[in-house]
Amino acid sequence: MPIDPNTGERLRDEAGNVVLYEGETPEQAEAEAAAMGQPVMDEEAALEELLAQIPMAGEEPPAEEAGEELPEESPIVMPEAGTMAELFEVIFGDSFDAEDPNDAERMTQVEALLSADPVLAEAVAAGEISLTEVALQFYRALNAGTTSEEVL
Repeated sequence: MPIDPNTGERLRDEAGNVVLYEGETPEQAEAEAAAMGQPVMDEEAALEELLAQIPMAGEEPPAEEAGEELPEESPIVMPEAGTMAELFEVIFGDSFDAEDPNDAERMTQVEALLSADPVLAEAVAAGEISLTEVALQFYRALNAGTTSEEVL
C-alpha cells in the first residue's frame, strides 16, 4: 500500500505524482489523495515547489527551525604543565626545554595530538592512561603516513 507510515499520506514519486495502487488510474489516485486532504500536484507544481526551496545565488539558506539547542562544546581538559613535561620526556627521551625552538615545536605536536582527541587529553589529565600508551598513540599517528599538521 503506497502510504507513508510516518505521515499517513499517499506516497509520491520524485515528480510529485501520487504512487498508484495496482490497477489504479492516475485520476483515481489523485482523487483519493484529495479526499485525504493532500494537495494535488502536477509535475510543474512539484518542480516549482522544489525550486522555491533552493536559495538563489547570494541568498542565505533559510535558518533551521530552532529545535533542540546543541550543547556547547566543553573546553578540552589539558594535562598540567608538569604532566606535559613528563609526557614530552616519555615521547622524545629528553627533558623539555622551553627555550629550545625544536622542543617548543615538538611540544606543539604533543599538544595538537591531545587537542585533536579530547577524550585522550582528559584521560591523561586524570591519570587514567599511562604516558607510555600516549607515546605509542603519538608514534602510530606519525607512522600512519600523515604529517603532524594533519594528525596533530
